Amino acid sequence: MALDSLHPRLPAPKLYPLFDGPFRKLFLRPWMDALALRLGVSVAFPAMREAGRIVERENPGREGQWDRLLELYREQERALMDWETVFFPEDSQLTHSTLYDAGSLSQGYEERLQAELRRQKSSRDHVAFIIRNGFRLSRGVPLMDWDIPTPEETLRFLTENPVVSSTGCFGGEGQAALPDAKLSAPVLNTIGQERWMQMPSRRGGTQWIRIFEPEGQGNIPLPTILYLQGLCVEQDQGEDRRDPFVELSGQGYRILRVQQPGHGFRKPLTHFAGQQVVERGPMGFALSLWRWVEELSDLFLWLRHHGVSQIGFAGISLGAMAAQLYVAMASQWPRSLSPDALLLMTTTGRVVEAATRGSLARELGVFTEMERVGWTSETCQTLSPCLDPCAVLQGVGKRNYGDLHLSSDQMVFLLGQEDRLTSFDGGLEFAEDWRIPGENRFFAPRRGHLTAVFQLLRHPEPIDRFLHCLDRA
Repeated sequence: MALDSLHPRLPAPKLYPLFDGPFRKLFLRPWMDALALRLGVSVAFPAMREAGRIVERENPGREGQWDRLLELYREQERALMDWETVFFPEDSQLTHSTLYDAGSLSQGYEERLQAELRRQKSSRDHVAFIIRNGFRLSRGVPLMDWDIPTPEETLRFLTENPVVSSTGCFGGEGQAALPDAKLSAPVLNTIGQERWMQMPSRRGGTQWIRIFEPEGQGNIPLPTILYLQGLCVEQDQGEDRRDPFVELSGQGYRILRVQQPGHGFRKPLTHFAGQQVVERGPMGFALSLWRWVEELSDLFLWLRHHGVSQIGFAGISLGAMAAQLYVAMASQWPRSLSPDALLLMTTTGRVVEAATRGSLARELGVFTEMERVGWTSETCQTLSPCLDPCAVLQGVGKRNYGDLHLSSDQMVFLLGQEDRLTSFDGGLEFAEDWRIPGENRFFAPRRGHLTAVFQLLRHPEPIDRFLHCLDRA
């Protein structure tokens, strides 16, 4: 039953004026991908790092020039603490452990709504201040505080500490170990309702998942999409923006937008999204992906336990890489732990190459920093069995795509033909390796890594095809 119409709702998500407005055709071009990358690396990243260091030192600088920054940080910190207290109170009557028990929807509703609005506003104001002062903050600041292990240290650690093994989802006796979870009561948005989930990570910390679903249907099974975003993306941190995947909750789907390791609530407020991943080079990249795969296996197991029969992965960039590694690993798990449909956007089968030689890696100077501690092109390739999906599949004793639980006709690819970050050629080669049928391949001409995804705001055909695959599963 839907909530009473008198309940206030969260405001409608804001549009992306450059990509969803009247001049979108001008901005949806590769030059925008290149400009966004350059500004991100040369201004946004170092500005956010410097802002974090100012906050950590509690030093407003000469004549208190950064007093406002410290004030905004403290406001965001307080708003986030208050938000978590309201959404996940100690009172067990208000926090639930099953997918279909939202308790009393009206109890504490206004308090939840206001806490969510304060959380979004405080994050928006904090980030907006840093962006407005980006050139001043970033002046003379090193791009990264690099902490890249040597090739020997990296390979020894990955060998001695396999993150996901052939029994990665199970206890020692091969029995399913159901993870715990806490779910909040919902608030209404303009197309349905949303709530939050907490789930512990096996390696410490907490997974955070934002759930979007049809209004009043939080207590029934629905086709479910695990929505995995890319490196440096934190859509849940500021004001909501239009998202074609979230909009599917108005069409009878449940969307779980899963926060990546090192992003969102899973990092210090003084760090930018993905900073902890990037600064450690290949080790950070590998551990982030494999930790995510492990966490997704726990979430997947939990959803199946709650009777969700149709589950799809929709991954963008880093999220797509995590999804494809999950599918490769799931080939050795029970079939029920494999997704029923897969949408991979701006991905590649050459993950090591993207992490060390892609356009973002080149802008950051990743490989130059790696060479300082002994990495070479040859030692980089020793990471292939950990990261490249075809090599991972062979590493778990499977010959090729035919050994996957998920058939190729249930996989959909979206690739930007001008993508320089993950490379169009690497994505096309991957689609060939896994025999993706022609009707499930979508190529965006004159689009790069960023603009290929933003094109979905007006051209959702890849999403429609993915939904077709999920619905028939």
